[in-house]
Amino acid sequence: MMKNLFRPILIIVLFSCMVSSTYADKHSFPAIEYIENQGQWIGDFKYKALTERGDFYVKNNGFRVVLADGSNKAQIHAYRHGAQANEPKLTYYTYDMNFVNSNPNARFTQSKKQSHYYNYYLGNDANRWKSGIYPSLNVDMLNVYSGIDVHMYSDQGNIKYDYVVHAGANYNDIVVQYEGTQEFL
Repeated sequence: MMKNLFRPILIIVLFSCMVSSTYADKHSFPAIEYIENQGQWIGDFKYKALTERGDFYVKNNGFRVVLADGSNKAQIHAYRHGAQANEPKLTYYTYDMNFVNSNPNARFTQSKKQSHYYNYYLGNDANRWKSGIYPSLNVDMLNVYSGIDVHMYSDQGNIKYDYVVHAGANYNDIVVQYEGTQEFL
């Protein structure tokens, strides 16, 4: 009796594991990598992260977000496959998130460094050529405000960040000023 009851339950459990595994494979998003700017790029940012929707730049005093217009992907596809003769005119939106009165000397640390690395040989200036840059999945901006850190990571293909408020720190010190958002309103 127990043996007859066990077999259908085992089949159901195995089937549900296969379905959930297949669903996770089709609907999973790659982790977003943070790549340190060691001088290979021109700009006042410390890290760059590439996403499906645009780029994310980590600066000493906040973030810069560059978002691609939703129609860009279709325009590129049409151009590459001959449905559009003229080179597409792509649209991007940029806004900054600035930490007001933050520590200009905040330190950065990386965690979950990846085993692969990137090499950059951009332009003719050999001083800007960089190699062996290992990306990481997490970046921490330490002591942005006294006793307050910012932890950056990704989840389901989206950039995420948390404020880590240590004991004795005042969360009211966190003030963020947005610039460039008028294009979205």
